[in-house]
Amino acid sequence: MSTRLEILKAPAPILRQKCRTIYAGQFDVDLHNLAGDMLATAKDARGQGLAANQVGCDLRLIVVDVRGYPPMSMCNPVIDWAKGEEVAKEGCLSIPGIKVPVKRATKIRVSWRNLAGEAKSGVFVDLIARCIQHEVDHLDGVLILDYAAESERQLLESEP
Repeated sequence: MSTRLEILKAPAPILRQKCRTIYAGQFDVDLHNLAGDMLATAKDARGQGLAANQVGCDLRLIVVDVRGYPPMSMCNPVIDWAKGEEVAKEGCLSIPGIKVPVKRATKIRVSWRNLAGEAKSGVFVDLIARCIQHEVDHLDGVLILDYAAESERQLLESEP
């Protein structure tokens, strides 16, 4: 049974921190439980992904659940290469009610470790590629607001 977690909202300071690498001894039942709780939380919130810092944990862990793909947990994800580009409006569970046009690659290759610590890699396209890029941004303290023009960003950040 999964526990629903609180999704932190901007300007929570942890959302601006670069998350810590997950090391060998950390691939344990607690990490499995965190990933399961994150997937359940994202699904309940009608999100397609979630980064650990969005639930108050500064580990390099993301979960993605995009229609047409099995739900995935990625530890220490690294985007090895990116091709193509497309601008689309993105929302964020930590910044409810705001959508920002973001330019993202349309095809990416990602390396990561699964919850057992095993090395994995894969090529992703379109919506799931966008989702992974969005969540990896979170791990580096980057929010969709950072893609907005300065004048628009000031307006968005001042909204209640």
